[in-house]
Amino acid sequence: MGNKIIIDTHCHAGINWFEPIEILIIQMEINNVDKAILIQHAGFYDNSYLVNSLRKYPGKFKACGMINPDDPNPKKTLLKLKKEGVSGIRLNSNINFSKISQNDFIQLCGEHEIVISYQGNLKFFSSDYFRSLSKKNPETKIVIEHLAGIGYEYPDKFEDFKNAIKSLEMENVYIKIPGLGEIVKRPEYLTSKFHFEIIPPLIDTIYKTYGSEKMMWGSDFPPCSNREGYKNTLLGIMN
Repeated sequence: MGNKIIIDTHCHAGINWFEPIEILIIQMEINNVDKAILIQHAGFYDNSYLVNSLRKYPGKFKACGMINPDDPNPKKTLLKLKKEGVSGIRLNSNINFSKISQNDFIQLCGEHEIVISYQGNLKFFSSDYFRSLSKKNPETKIVIEHLAGIGYEYPDKFEDFKNAIKSLEMENVYIKIPGLGEIVKRPEYLTSKFHFEIIPPLIDTIYKTYGSEKMMWGSDFPPCSNREGYKNTLLGIMN
């Protein structure tokens, strides 16, 4: 791989759910992954563990936190998180803030160079609402998670998928590419070599239509360990 730096843009760590940060570091070291972005797990708004991990391992990680939708002052909390080193905020398409509009919050993130990592489904990413949010806030970088949420629904939802990724035409919109185990079910019988028989053309479609500069690999560790495993999330994409 030469002097290329490998960055895992979507992984989780914690002491309430998933694994402590040290387990992720072991996986990264074994597989020559240089840096990673820690994504707060859905529904959890205490970002202290992520912030402490940034301090404990300076230069190794970036953090993408979450803010309680009922926070009385989301702007104040956002600026506090930025001061603590958090560089991204994770939003869920099903949850809106009670004290600030989604559009105003996304605009605020752009003003303070905070990246949005958006969790949602094909219907949401295909909606005029999402496209409007993205278009109105060109200064805010917005990253679509989990291949827009298609999961194992190829080929039934392929047209919906192509519609959902049209927002990649905008300069500020990007997409995370997970391991193949997120879109292809694990074989019933495992062979001696890691292998998926048939791979849906989802990633290929993004690459050919919008280019590699719109794509970023994210392992989804540790949930990926119950699919193909950390190493194979990277090997599957590279191969």
